[in-house]
Amino acid sequence: MEKFDGKPVLYVRPEEYSLHGNAVELVEDVESLSGSAVKVDSKASHYYSLPYEMGCYDLVGGRNIASRRLNDVFDRTGYSWYSMGHVTIKENCELYFSRAWTTKLQISFPETIGKTFEVWASLKFAGPMYHPNQNGDSNVFLGLVVLEEIH
Repeated sequence: MEKFDGKPVLYVRPEEYSLHGNAVELVEDVESLSGSAVKVDSKASHYYSLPYEMGCYDLVGGRNIASRRLNDVFDRTGYSWYSMGHVTIKENCELYFSRAWTTKLQISFPETIGKTFEVWASLKFAGPMYHPNQNGDSNVFLGLVVLEEIH
């Protein structure tokens, strides 16, 4: 992936995410760089509407370490990279995607604890909830997550 060429990164595929509830499922997606994605049925909860939130939560400390709210995705179709910002990973941290927390990812590994990463998520927003001129179902697709080490 050109964006990350030559940079120290960890790639996390959708098959490694923890899915909770009926609104999310792992699907094949030829547009995703990994060939798969987590598909979110956006009409299942108001938590999937804009602003769409993603973040990193410290389970031991009981607080957000980083979060980002996407207020407007109208000018982006297909997959786009969204940064969550810089995160120094603690002993028990997980990423969450949406205010419903139905898609989570544990990122505390021996090789990541204590290091700082810029966290990137490849997301696609589809349907009239995000693009008023589109027809069909409204869904969010989460492809790869990339942890780019910051030195």
